[in-house]
Amino acid sequence: MTDIDPAPHPVAAPGCPAHPDAVPLAGLEYQQTPSELYRGLRGEHGAVAPVLLDGGIPAWLVLGYPEVSYVTSHDELFARDSRRWNQWGSIPPDWPLLPYVGHQPSVLFAEGEEHRRRAGVITQALAGIDQFELARDCRQLADRLIAAFAGSGRAELMSGYAHPLPMIAAVRMCGMPHSGAETRQLVEDLRISLDAAEGDDPVAAYTRVGERIHRLVRHKRERPGPDVTSRMLTHPAGLTDEEIVQDLISVIAAAQQPTANWIGNTLRLLLTDERFALNVSGGRLSVGEALNEVLWLDTPTQNFIGRWAVNDIQLGGRQ
Repeated sequence: MTDIDPAPHPVAAPGCPAHPDAVPLAGLEYQQTPSELYRGLRGEHGAVAPVLLDGGIPAWLVLGYPEVSYVTSHDELFARDSRRWNQWGSIPPDWPLLPYVGHQPSVLFAEGEEHRRRAGVITQALAGIDQFELARDCRQLADRLIAAFAGSGRAELMSGYAHPLPMIAAVRMCGMPHSGAETRQLVEDLRISLDAAEGDDPVAAYTRVGERIHRLVRHKRERPGPDVTSRMLTHPAGLTDEEIVQDLISVIAAAQQPTANWIGNTLRLLLTDERFALNVSGGRLSVGEALNEVLWLDTPTQNFIGRWAVNDIQLGGRQ
């Protein structure tokens, strides 16, 4: 069982006086043309803009490159542990962003030496992956996914291709079986926890993900193999099973969502931009160039919740 811990001592925070003109990160404009929304926020507020998360929860969106670099390189000022947040008294138990923000004993929320220890285990475990074998497996998986819809005359490319491709590749990389109901359900629950649709319960899905990864870790303790989970279990740092479960979920999520969005955004460019659509089967612009253009202009990870100010501080002219 994987629990999400909001905060040890919730603090009531009924409102934020610094956010009278905050912009909600929601609605059609945010979902369909986020770049336009970000451009407007930069023009009106500058490098650091007041925004509202789901449920009207205030936050700051850091838009300037120097400011983002400053935040992510000064852990002593902008820390990873979400229990520092002063908004927990306003967060309902079914808040859709809770799987991202609720404190978990994972590398994403660890700080200082603990973060370096956990990140070192992950880095070494991933370094053991055979890149040629992984590329071969991904090509075979892509072929099977495409074959499932190729003859139908239509396809939902996100759910039928872009999401399952990196997800299945990631869970296999961690030692899950290549097929079976357990793996298919894990893939679906990961999708819900990362990108819930209307009617989905991301918190319950995340709990089921934790239970399945716990079973995987127990299995790999008994029967280790050439996979990321086994290498983490045998690392001299001696992580506990719970630490490995949490860090595996972080690894899988980091492998899946940005990659799926990169694939999806590139497919959209290839199919709708005449520079690529007319030439993708042998013209002047390649798939590689489309992938590169997406990273510059339609980046797969537009924003990420992950830093909390340790003290009052000025950033981009904001308190």
